[in-house]
Amino acid sequence: MNGSARSYAGSGITADQRIVSTYNAGPFVAGAALASFERIVLSDVPLGTGTPSA
Repeated sequence: MNGSARSYAGSGITADQRIVSTYNAGPFVAGAALASFERIVLSDVPLGTGTPSA
């Protein structure tokens, strides 16, 4: 998780931004990426077949 967070932050992503994640996977598969987003205080907007519609 620390390595992923450093990688995302190193690419220029900052805490005031949002990212649309299209992992289309449950928390066990995409957990590392989602945890790294949380670590750098990045807003995550998940999209995929399992996303409930409004």
